[in-house]
Amino acid sequence: MISVEEMKKAEYKYVKVKLTSGEVFEGYCTEFLQPEDEDEEYNITVRDNGILFEINQSEIEEIEILS
Repeated sequence: MISVEEMKKAEYKYVKVKLTSGEVFEGYCTEFLQPEDEDEEYNITVRDNGILFEINQSEIEEIEILS
């Protein structure tokens, strides 16, 4: 699982995110969100080809900051 610090660094950057399922998203990270309660996870939102994907911390294997 990716660290919270790595997720924070991705905010407002163009990133490539590899998921534990093998899927890869490449796009602009529009936000980093902290959990509002104990049932939620940290997550980031990535815009890939005009579609926003909210990705939970447990789903992320790797984040590469492209710019």
